[in-house]
Amino acid sequence: SSQPQTQPSLDPPPTMSTATIATAASNPTQTGAPFAPQVPFNDPSLGDVILRSSDGVDFYVSKGILALSSHVFYDMSLLPAPGQDQEMAEESHGRGEGNAKDVGRGGLPIVPMFESRAPVLDALLRSVYPLDLPSLDNVDTALGVAIAAQKYGMVRASALAHEALADFSKTLSAAQALEAFITAQAHDMKDIALQAATGLLRYPLKDIRIACSQRGPMSVDLMWQIVLFHRRAAAEITSFCSKGIHEYDKDIKKTTGLIERILSKCKMYACHDIWVVVWQILKKDVLQEVHSAPLADDLVTTERIKAILTRASKYTGKDTKILCETCRASISSLILEFVKAFNDEMQQLALKVLLNAPV
Repeated sequence: SSQPQTQPSLDPPPTMSTATIATAASNPTQTGAPFAPQVPFNDPSLGDVILRSSDGVDFYVSKGILALSSHVFYDMSLLPAPGQDQEMAEESHGRGEGNAKDVGRGGLPIVPMFESRAPVLDALLRSVYPLDLPSLDNVDTALGVAIAAQKYGMVRASALAHEALADFSKTLSAAQALEAFITAQAHDMKDIALQAATGLLRYPLKDIRIACSQRGPMSVDLMWQIVLFHRRAAAEITSFCSKGIHEYDKDIKKTTGLIERILSKCKMYACHDIWVVVWQILKKDVLQEVHSAPLADDLVTTERIKAILTRASKYTGKDTKILCETCRASISSLILEFVKAFNDEMQQLALKVLLNAPV
C-alpha cells in the first residue's frame, strides 16, 4: 500500500540565487529579496490582464499572446473582464485559475496563478513571449515551468523545460534527482520521471536510500519503482558491456564505427592487440562496478581509458610509443570520441528501460 505523497516544494535551493533563473530577465534581485518583474511584465501599458504569482507578484501580460500560446488561455473565461458575472467567476476559480472579480492597477483583471511562484511564472512567460528564451539553470524552476506548461497547454514552454531537465539529469545530486522524480510522478510527467530516474543511476542504491530517509515520508511504491529500475538498467548495461570489441562496434556503428576506424587505419598489428586488450580490461572494470551505479560519472572516463591503455601495453608486451603514426597522432581525440560514444550508448540503454514495468 502507498503512503500519502508529500508535495515537494518548488522553491529554489537556498544556495542558488534567484537571479540565475532567467538570464533574459537580467534581474538583479538577490536571494531573499522580493522578485521584481522586468520589461515587459512590469509595464501596465503593455498588458491587458494581470497574472499574479503564488507569492503575490503581479505580471502585466497580453491576452492575445497568452491565447496564441495556450489552448487553455484561449478560453476567455480564464482572462475575465472587470464586472463579469458571478457564475463565470466561480467557474474560473473552481479550475484553480483564481477569482475573476479581482481587479488590479488600471482596472485590469487579475488571474491568480496558484501553482507558480514569481521566478517560475517569469520563466514561463518569457518562453512564450517574443523575447530571448529564459535560461532554466535551476532545476526547481525548470520543474515548475514544466508543471505549469502542462496545465496550461503551453507547448513551447514545455519543450524548453523538458530539454533543461534532460540536461539536469546528468548533474543532479541524489536528493535532487529523487525530488524531481517524485514531483514528475505526482504530475504524471512520465518522460521527466524517466530522466530523473536515469539521473539516479549515477548513484549506488545505498546513497539513494539515504536520500529517501533524509527527505522524509514518500510512497513505498515509488521507492520500489526506483529500485527495480536501477536493477533493470544495470542488467541492460551489463549485457551491453559483455560483448566483444567488434560486437560493441557493430551495435553503435550508426553513430560512430569508432573501433572499426581505429583498426582499419592502423599500420601495425601491435595497435590491434593493444586496442583489443583495452576493451577487455575496460569490460572487466566496468562489469565489476556497473551493478552499484550503472551510470556513475567515473565509470568510463578519458583518464580511465588512458590508464587502461598503459596497462594494455604491458599485457601485450608492446609500448604505446610504438603505436602506428595514425593512432599516435589521434589517440587523444580517439579516446574522447570513444568515451562519449560509450557513455551516450549507456545513457540510451537506460532510457529504454521501462520505468513502470511489472515485476
